[in-house]
Amino acid sequence: MMPPTCPLTGFACTYGCALPCIASRPSLPSPARTFGVWMREPTAGDLVDLCRNMSDVDDREIFALRDHHDRDRLAMEIYALLPRAFAAHAIGLDSDAAAIAFLGLWPQDESAGLLSANLFGTGAFPSLAGRLARWVRAVMIPGLLRMGVRRVECRALAEHSGARAFIRACGAIEEAELPDLGKDGETYVLCAWRRSDYVHLQNP
Repeated sequence: MMPPTCPLTGFACTYGCALPCIASRPSLPSPARTFGVWMREPTAGDLVDLCRNMSDVDDREIFALRDHHDRDRLAMEIYALLPRAFAAHAIGLDSDAAAIAFLGLWPQDESAGLLSANLFGTGAFPSLAGRLARWVRAVMIPGLLRMGVRRVECRALAEHSGARAFIRACGAIEEAELPDLGKDGETYVLCAWRRSDYVHLQNP
């Protein structure tokens, strides 16, 4: 039997999400066909390359919340956590085989109704950002909400204006500042996609 198609990527499912699959919905186009980006399950090599080449501001955002500053170790930590991910993808442009970004969604409760999103990229991320934001807003978030997810959260370094603009372009709301969250007192901003903001999707 062939594995089901993932409703978020349009590719064969590799994670076995705990929630009902909605692959049968024709309203969820594949990003590769529609948005000019590709997605695949990240390899250890993808993660090492992405971590070694991540942008400086992503570096500050990530390591202000960790007890070390080792990019290779970070890659292996993420790789070890992949089996626990709701979904995780290396992402790039159709025109280039190199991964530009990593996107991970992690369940925060047993029902997977609350997810935490993590995204970082290389210096080439601006070339991907517009297309990826359109896919997140038009496909990923509506798809997750239809699957029963009620809330997706992420935290952005307050000074990371590029990340905050991207998150807003993806449809998230900036809910609150989180002073002193970083180990050196850095302020973060709590952002969220909330089911209550998508009432029109409650009864598809």
